[in-house]
Amino acid sequence: MFKKRKQIKPKSFWLNATLRLLVVAFVTVLYVLYMDADLLFKPVLTQTTLWVRMIFIYTFFSVLPQEFIYRVFYFKRYRFLFKNKHTFFITNALVFSIAHLMFNSPLVLLITLIGGYIFAYTYHKTKSMFWVSVEHLIYGSWLFTVGMGKMIGFPI
Repeated sequence: MFKKRKQIKPKSFWLNATLRLLVVAFVTVLYVLYMDADLLFKPVLTQTTLWVRMIFIYTFFSVLPQEFIYRVFYFKRYRFLFKNKHTFFITNALVFSIAHLMFNSPLVLLITLIGGYIFAYTYHKTKSMFWVSVEHLIYGSWLFTVGMGKMIGFPI
């Protein structure tokens, strides 16, 4: 379940994840600058200890359980219901997004819809909870780093 598979090419994974992170970084920096420029990188600069704690908590209590449920379990349980993989990825992303309704935020729903599709695609390609969790952690941690934590319902 949580292992690096031998067929994965780490260079390819890191290249794809980095390219996507650059897009995410560009869009989110512009978004924070537009919505509330005072928040840009504020957690890292003014609340470093809380930021580190948040990343740790996020990793073990959010990323790992979510990837187990929405990728490992969901893929094993429901993949056979779909003939088209993109329809399956979209459905997985919708379910992942709906699970975030508790944040009562259209922004969170949009982010998790996009992220859910990316994570479904990554899991499909890698068949690895390890790699999809790493990718989820990278993008989610970036949101805290750039200053979007408060915008998406976290104390940072």
